[in-house]
Amino acid sequence: MAAVITPVAKPATPKVEAVDVTFAPGSAVISSKAAVRLDRAARVFREGNPLVMTVSGYSDPTGDPYANLLLSAARAHAVSQGLIDRGIPAKRLQMQALGASKLVDPSNPTAPQNRSVVITWR
Repeated sequence: MAAVITPVAKPATPKVEAVDVTFAPGSAVISSKAAVRLDRAARVFREGNPLVMTVSGYSDPTGDPYANLLLSAARAHAVSQGLIDRGIPAKRLQMQALGASKLVDPSNPTAPQNRSVVITWR
């Protein structure tokens, strides 16, 4: 009689749509709380091996629009560097700076979510 082999199902990895990293007003410094979010994004990258991770920097509309655009670029750069430091290949990262042109939470322009970087993948 032949043995029956029953495959063991792997536990499902929860589908994560995006990871957001929030910053203090006027800052592009990665906090300890933000570092935990970067750890999570790096883990999701290793588990899913996406083609590209998009790192989108935002700012709230407080202050000069050009300064906000530069700040959102600095935030995206800081997050990209944090991902590279965690072993994500730079060639797999795509950065964009959106400033306050496209708020994450348009219903509350000064919400912390508007001072963030959102990491998505495909």
